[in-house]
Amino acid sequence: MRKINFYCVLLAILSVISFASCDKNNETRMYIDVYPIEFKFYVLDKDSVNLLNDSTIMKEYMDKVKVIYNNNEYKCSEIVDFNKSIQSRWYAPFFKGLIMFDNGFSSSDNYVLYFGEFDGSLVYNEISFTIDWGDGTTDDIFFKGSYYNMKSNREFYLNGELIQKGESPIFVYKFIK
Repeated sequence: MRKINFYCVLLAILSVISFASCDKNNETRMYIDVYPIEFKFYVLDKDSVNLLNDSTIMKEYMDKVKVIYNNNEYKCSEIVDFNKSIQSRWYAPFFKGLIMFDNGFSSSDNYVLYFGEFDGSLVYNEISFTIDWGDGTTDDIFFKGSYYNMKSNREFYLNGELIQKGESPIFVYKFIK
């Protein structure tokens, strides 16, 4: 009988300890993969032909175009093939600077200038940078945005004009050169 009483008391103590250690906040922890913020720029002629698809013009743009961000200059350093880029569920954003990016589509709009990535889960009061086209012209990009409670609010500006507003973390713009 003593043995049964001992086990009952032990079971009661363990039950109290286990219930007392439960988190009183019944929130479920959920890990969310937030897409990084990216900037993609097409360079088109007046007839909407992608100039970056021409290997001679592409090389010319790689040599002369640069982005000025946080007092640093980023020249186009490499061409990245979309099919070789990492695509996974648990992807940590990695700042690549300015690169030429092959979208992997077999279309006339394959190549874009790409600047980024920025962590999409952070609040940005301001990200601003300047594209120096190497021909005496520049364009100023300004971004602000937040991500809270699984909702994002993002605004992209070009030369002071609001171009895109919403939840999308990708800013795509077609420059006519």
